[in-house]
Amino acid sequence: MGTTFSPAAESSVSPLTVNALGDGPDPAASAGIGPDQVAGDLEGQADEEEEIGEEQRQAVVKKDPKQPTRAEIELHEATGHVTHRSWCIHCQKARGTAEGHRRGQEIQEEENRIPTLSLDYCYMNDGEADGVLPCLVVKCHKTKRYGSTVVPAKGEDAFAIAWLKGVIRESGFKQLLMKSDGEPAIVALKQRAKADMNECEIHLTETGRDDHQANGFIEVAVRELKRQVRALLSEVQSNLGFDIQVTHPSLMWIPRHAAFLLTRFRVGPDGKTAYERTFGRSWRTPMVRLCFTDQRQTKTVEGMILRQEYRWECTSGLERETETRS
Repeated sequence: MGTTFSPAAESSVSPLTVNALGDGPDPAASAGIGPDQVAGDLEGQADEEEEIGEEQRQAVVKKDPKQPTRAEIELHEATGHVTHRSWCIHCQKARGTAEGHRRGQEIQEEENRIPTLSLDYCYMNDGEADGVLPCLVVKCHKTKRYGSTVVPAKGEDAFAIAWLKGVIRESGFKQLLMKSDGEPAIVALKQRAKADMNECEIHLTETGRDDHQANGFIEVAVRELKRQVRALLSEVQSNLGFDIQVTHPSLMWIPRHAAFLLTRFRVGPDGKTAYERTFGRSWRTPMVRLCFTDQRQTKTVEGMILRQEYRWECTSGLERETETRS
């Protein structure tokens, strides 16, 4: 059979055609390559292709503290949604008012915006009585963490500035917004804290003092904190057996302890405490009772009390009471 190639081209192409059809001499054999070496090369290529994606090392993935764990989801579903959880779609459908009539999009916008700390002053009594020190209250919008302490004075007090800077550092935010009403004393405190904080980018905003809608978040926080303070004070006075004036120095620890308890043990609608939202785990340190443990009285012969000394300790529920008589 003839071809259209020239005799020279036909002579060079015909061996390749014959070899492709399985006839004629093997080019590998002509090049000195044995059949075992060819088979080994083909097996090596197959092994390389099969190794791709066969195994992998387990990666450590950080869990979002705001998201529930698999165990929490299973427990919630096993108990039939009897407790409302904000992350459960079925609870949201059944209890539409549980989130304050807010839509899911609005909640997501609040979570994505810059972290906000709201501040306000309050007093442990109904008014600004003589001798009652102000109390500074801070609450985080994102984690719902509380912070509170009694301060010597409003405004640019050295203790208040140091304490507020500690709260900002403990929050862990590199950028945040400090929000308050327009009271000059608290505005000055925020400005001083911002000037002294180089490791955090702080933005300031103020609202009207009478704008209860804009200040509703911190006003509710102050109300809850004062309720917790009253509960602790009631227990202390019951253990003592008499009332304590709000100006007594022994009460200065109560607002800070009240914020400590609300942060670590009050569970929100998402089934987590503020501490768990922040650190992704519950508070694990054992708790002890703060109670009145020792009372010493010195009396005259007529029975009038001349001196009373009190000592407070952390105990595990055991109390003892002694009395020294002259």
